[in-house]
Amino acid sequence: MGSHNKAATEVAAHSVKDTEVHGVGASPVCSETEVIPLVGAGGFYVIATGEAGILLVLKPEGATVADFQANPATGDFLTPEGLNDNNVTSMTYCAAVDKYCEVAFDVPVKITRFRHYGSANNTTTTG
Repeated sequence: MGSHNKAATEVAAHSVKDTEVHGVGASPVCSETEVIPLVGAGGFYVIATGEAGILLVLKPEGATVADFQANPATGDFLTPEGLNDNNVTSMTYCAAVDKYCEVAFDVPVKITRFRHYGSANNTTTTG
């Protein structure tokens, strides 16, 4: 019971922060501020789902190549799908500031290292 009360308290605090930053509170949609690792030893995360109660989700494992390539990358980079299409000759270009590219995973995954590389001029198709 103590863990449930802790979860409710932490979700309330995160909801206040989410409202301050994003204009909305904690919701069933999983975000980095809504995932509360309470049962780490059991291999679960507890996710607050509002009035629906508490949802237990398996703790994510390391991402595999198959996980990374399950869905084509999207975003407003030039050819975002080149990011994870298993073709080293296709490229993804960020041709302007404030552009993005993302990969949606079908399963929860744990990413412990991420590297982005660009050239000296990242505003052209050479970077």
